[in-house]
Amino acid sequence: DPMRSFAESFVNTTQDILSHNAADLYTAPARTLLGESSNEALKSFFIEGSYDPNAYQNDPAGLNAYLEDVEQLYDNDRAGILEQAIGTNVNPMVGMSLPLHKYSVVQSLRSNELRMLLLV
Repeated sequence: DPMRSFAESFVNTTQDILSHNAADLYTAPARTLLGESSNEALKSFFIEGSYDPNAYQNDPAGLNAYLEDVEQLYDNDRAGILEQAIGTNVNPMVGMSLPLHKYSVVQSLRSNELRMLLLV
């Protein structure tokens, strides 16, 4: 089941962040996203596996453009979470927004809608 492996990957990422940085994405999203190593781990999760490398085998410029777009999506999500999370109590479900957005990005690739996501 692809959703199971996706969820396990995210759980492993958040558990690694918790054990190495003592930051919990679900109860302290601002602290987690402001930490350099935890932010990089989440960004890597968001980008890695979000595309089919074979699709860009002969198009390195297309791959670079895609990676820049997905990195921008992550940065936008991060900024939105931080806007809402700093100085307020946050519902633990906020921590699920990154993997849910990544899942929607991966699904949209199948229908070539990534550019539309960037325009929102």
